[in-house]
Amino acid sequence: RQKRGKSEVHMPAKRFPANETATVEQYGSGNQVPAQVTNLSNGGAFIEWQEQALDIAPGDLVRLTINLKEVGKTRNVNAVVRWLKQKGNSQKAGQTVGIGVSFIKPEQVLDHLMGKL
Repeated sequence: RQKRGKSEVHMPAKRFPANETATVEQYGSGNQVPAQVTNLSNGGAFIEWQEQALDIAPGDLVRLTINLKEVGKTRNVNAVVRWLKQKGNSQKAGQTVGIGVSFIKPEQVLDHLMGKL
């Protein structure tokens, strides 16, 4: 963030191209899908997978397990879906689904589930 006078200007975090495997789990349903992280920043990520196995929408809470092969570690993070992108016909196999997410802190999960975020 940068301050200009009395107001703050929110600067988006720098995004980096990524090619990491992940699992997306939708809170409340327990459903999971294998996915690919295609870009990553300190504040969020873009994740894609084939076919709509999750009934997901902006505002939903997800848990991501991201395999960071470059550093040999796995990270579990909570995130809020900010936007959804679908490629292809939703009635046919082979559709690609992508979500843009913002990471949230573990202590924000309950607030989000209770509709306070």
